[in-house]
Amino acid sequence: MIKNLREMDLLLFKAIRRLYQENPLRHCFLFHNVVFETELCEAVFHIRESNIFSYAMLYRGHLDQTHLHLYGNLNEIEEQVEYWLRRFRRVKVISYSEAARKKVEGMLPKLSARFSSRRIIDMVTDELAFNEKADVDEPVKMSPAYCTYDVLDLYRSLGFEKVAPQDVSRLLAHRRCYGYFDRSRRLTAMACRYVSLPEVWVVGELLMRPEAERRHIASVIYAVARDGVKGGARVLLLVDEGNEEVKSIARYLGFREIGIRTRIDVETPTSALLSLGRG
Repeated sequence: MIKNLREMDLLLFKAIRRLYQENPLRHCFLFHNVVFETELCEAVFHIRESNIFSYAMLYRGHLDQTHLHLYGNLNEIEEQVEYWLRRFRRVKVISYSEAARKKVEGMLPKLSARFSSRRIIDMVTDELAFNEKADVDEPVKMSPAYCTYDVLDLYRSLGFEKVAPQDVSRLLAHRRCYGYFDRSRRLTAMACRYVSLPEVWVVGELLMRPEAERRHIASVIYAVARDGVKGGARVLLLVDEGNEEVKSIARYLGFREIGIRTRIDVETPTSALLSLGRG
C-alpha cells in the first residue's frame, strides 16, 4: 500500500512512530518534520502489514533549501521521487540506504542532472559518553534581538548571499543557537539544536569561518550537546567523511561514529523541470 502524508490517519501515524522508535537516530528527521513541521514537508510511504518499508520525504524549510530524505529500496515510490527531482532545480538528497542511493543515481542521467555525492558520518554521544569536563569556553546563546546581523554576516562570508535577516531571526528564535565571538566581537563559529526530540537531539548549522580556531568549533558543539544530554537524549552530529578536524573535535567531546549516510547534491537543468514548480 502507498500512502501520502496528506492521507495521514492513525494507521500511518502509528507506522511512522514505530519506525522512529525502532531507530530514532536514523529516522529522527522524518518524525520531527512530520509531527512538528508538517506544513513544510511532503512525504510518501510504502506500507506492508502496517510497517513502513520505504519512504521519501521532501522538506522545504530553513533558508528555503530543499531536502529529500530517502529510505528503503524505493521500488514502489520511484515515480514520486523522480517527480520531486523534476520539480525543484536544486535538491539535497539524503539517502539512508545503499539501495536508495543507487536508485537515485540511476535516474539522474535521464534528467541530465549534475550531481555530486559525499558520505556523511553519523556521530553520537549520550550522558554517559559525553566529555562534560572538556576544555572549552562558554559560547553565547544567541537571540534574534541581538545576534541576527552577526549570523547574517557569517552566512554571507561563507557564500550564502540569498540569506535574509528574517531567515536568520527565525532560526535564532526556534533552534537554540550558540555562537563563539572572538576578541573583536566577530562571530567565528556557530551551532544549533536542529532537531529536538525526547530521544534525540541533532546538532545542525555548524558553520565556521576559515580562520576559526579548534577551540571555537569545539565550544559551540559542546554547548548544544551538553543541553541535549542533560535531558537524557542522545545527540547526533553529522560530519562530512573528509572533515578530519570536526571528527577529531567530536571524538574529544565524547562522540563516536555509528553509521554512514549519503548526501547527493542534485542540480536539474531547467529544460528537465516541470513547469509547475521551478525552484
